[in-house]
Amino acid sequence: MSPHEPQCQLNGDPFFRVLAQPAPTRHDLEELAAGVCGVLHVPGVLAESQCEKFMYSLDSAMMDHYDPARYELAIGRFGPVLNEFSGGDGLSADYWRLSARAESYWSTIKGAADIRSACRRFLSDAWGTGVETAAIEHRDLFWGIVREANAGTLIHWDEVVREYPSTPLQEVPVAQLACNVFVSVPESGGETSVWRHRWQPEDEQHRFRFGYHAAAVAPHSQIMVKPRLGDAVFFDSRNFHRAEAGTGGRRVSLSFFLGVTTSGRLLIWS
Repeated sequence: MSPHEPQCQLNGDPFFRVLAQPAPTRHDLEELAAGVCGVLHVPGVLAESQCEKFMYSLDSAMMDHYDPARYELAIGRFGPVLNEFSGGDGLSADYWRLSARAESYWSTIKGAADIRSACRRFLSDAWGTGVETAAIEHRDLFWGIVREANAGTLIHWDEVVREYPSTPLQEVPVAQLACNVFVSVPESGGETSVWRHRWQPEDEQHRFRFGYHAAAVAPHSQIMVKPRLGDAVFFDSRNFHRAEAGTGGRRVSLSFFLGVTTSGRLLIWS
């Protein structure tokens, strides 16, 4: 298998495919947002040496965990995620406090600035007009959550305009993509699974805490992508998706969302 060939499993749908693209273009991101392809796999966004330097400097004591009452599986993370901080008509004060804490800690991690700069640079090169940080009430949101999901995640979907209508972004995206850039990968497992299915009301019969039982996606086409160290995996976050459990190492990613707007802007947040 060549270094740029995606390790994937495609079930039953030739139009829900993996696009392996070492130098993605705006057209590639637009095809993903339009549903023409299922996953965009970008190899080698980060060098292995960058990933190893970052992981060496990452202090596990700074990692929080998601609320076990909502999340069945133990998932470590550093940095706030938008949909956990609804506070009436705006974000709660805790969001801005934790965002400032995360930004401060980012500045102490060796190689962290290089990693975020590299991610932003390749996105800007792909989109052609730069990437803008999403904002609420004229305040930039945090982007670049570090997430460790060694045991995988539940099947779920993410869509800010559906999950968080009370706290809208200053410019509402018409499409939402997820990107995971892998700074540590397990020896086996750890794939990203994406199904060609967006939420429907009838899916709620399969609800399980934050996520859903497998019956919600059983009839639908599925893609599995096994990333290598330094790879980026993009997909439409409105589709049901899951991180698979891994063994023989840690599954750690730098994760963020991208929003495509009607004015042609590309917004970034976590």
